[in-house]
Amino acid sequence: MRKISMTLGLVILASCVSCVDETDAIRESASLYWRAILEGDYDTAYRILSRESRVRFSRTEFEESLGFVNFTDDVKLRKAWRKEADFVIEDIKQRGKQAWVVISFHVPDLDAIKESLNEEAVEKNIEKKTKQDTAKIAEWYNKRMTEEIRKQRFNRTVIDEETKLIREAGIWKVLFGE
Repeated sequence: MRKISMTLGLVILASCVSCVDETDAIRESASLYWRAILEGDYDTAYRILSRESRVRFSRTEFEESLGFVNFTDDVKLRKAWRKEADFVIEDIKQRGKQAWVVISFHVPDLDAIKESLNEEAVEKNIEKKTKQDTAKIAEWYNKRMTEEIRKQRFNRTVIDEETKLIREAGIWKVLFGE
């Protein structure tokens, strides 16, 4: 009887260790994927996608669909924003070969920064100086937002995201576009 209890205990312990290992592997894949995206390393992020996702989306389509990190063509603003962006994995759920990871992104609040610059734009008469050229106005805002981020004068906003992963050949891969 004692031998059966000990064997049963070892089986339960092994299954718990396996769950922890799986959770760690899921966390690692999700973290690697999102860190690569925030750093602009789309090749690495694309390699972490599931086979099915890579068939559905070309590398170019994948990058173009990442709107919340590719929000502007202004490279300096995007770089400053990315440097201050971070994320926290809030929860991981796994069922068999599928997993769901809830992530909270903590990023500079560009809307709030722009809103705070509106008064400055009026005071400096930016519209008149740029002859109401929308491209030049946008350029001024982008430059000023970049400066505010670099000087750490901004509030953060939180963006929650759920990322789905599947296990392929023993490796956790992101199921993109689901």
